Amino acid sequence: MKKQLSIILSILSVCSLLSASIEASDFDGTLQEKGSKAKSKAKITMSGSSCCQGNPGNQGATGPAGPTGPTGPFSPVFATLARNERSEVFSGAGMNPITVPLDEIDFETAEGVTFSAANHTFTLPKGFYTIHFEFTMALENDNFQPTAFRFTNIYLDLNGDSSRIPLSWIMSINDWNLLHSEDPPADYWATFSGSKTFKISQDGTVAKFMIRRLTDNLDGIRFERLSSSNGGYHPGEEEDNVAVRITLHKIKDL
Repeated sequence: MKKQLSIILSILSVCSLLSASIEASDFDGTLQEKGSKAKSKAKITMSGSSCCQGNPGNQGATGPAGPTGPTGPFSPVFATLARNERSEVFSGAGMNPITVPLDEIDFETAEGVTFSAANHTFTLPKGFYTIHFEFTMALENDNFQPTAFRFTNIYLDLNGDSSRIPLSWIMSINDWNLLHSEDPPADYWATFSGSKTFKISQDGTVAKFMIRRLTDNLDGIRFERLSSSNGGYHPGEEEDNVAVRITLHKIKDL
């Protein structure tokens, strides 16, 4: 009986020593036998749970996710494009639609927009934009033709007309000469303005500003500066005005 109790106590002592050794020194599974000159090692492989280890408890619930970090810096894109001098005359079916002629970009107030004066195009990175535009057109002939200014569409041509963005616009026709003269106005003109919020889906998108008008009467018209003199406004060459002006601003990254 005493021998059995001694064996049980020995087993419990070994378990206690193993548990303490594992917790204190990250037990590696190797014990050294004392009293041997060769200091032979006895390899003990621990697998699963031992008699001296309790069963682990259930894992607690995962806490809520932390707040989303701030987004990266917004990449600004903006530009003002213009045409200063009067344009060529646009007339006939071969001049429909009309590419609005642009000849300069204000580099002091531009960023992220590439401009080609030779092609009247501007290149935009992807994002959400606003565009505002205004221009003045004058009749080239001496007879008033109502259909000369009847535009059916003003739009942005993207990547060689692969897609179009229609622009909202209004027109204001000069009627001063009609009210004060019996003769048809020789310098009849109209101003146009509008705006749009739109999306560019790909970097390097090439855009052109386009106008399409009715084809039944394509009398000559041209882009012209607007000046004031002699008590009324008329096309002219004042330095403080331009024939065409476009402003672009990216309002959000895509």
